[in-house]
Amino acid sequence: MITDFITWTIENPFQFFILLFIQYVVLFKIYYRVVGTWVEKPVRLIGLFIFIPQDWWMNIILSVLFWDLPGSKGELVTGRMQRYKKQYSWSLYNDMGYRERFRFRFALVLCEHLNKHDPEHC
Repeated sequence: MITDFITWTIENPFQFFILLFIQYVVLFKIYYRVVGTWVEKPVRLIGLFIFIPQDWWMNIILSVLFWDLPGSKGELVTGRMQRYKKQYSWSLYNDMGYRERFRFRFALVLCEHLNKHDPEHC
């Protein structure tokens, strides 16, 4: 079952990215409704055991898109986006190559969408 899922993610990276984003939105919508209640801990565990491994795997898959390995063994997609936003900036935009521009703009757009559901996430 796990190998089938991994194979599906490799064969369908775009759909996997959309699925991961939907899970992110749902997880944080639920989290912000239950924060401070007894349900908060189970929601965090769901995020830890279901969402985080998928996020890590998506970061590995994104290595192909960005031609860049993850910054560390445990880096997640958000960590990569934060790194790109720090590494590149608008002031350097004209001096960047195509790849660096793509990474920077992708990070800006993705972080904008992530922050709508969890402020200061990215």
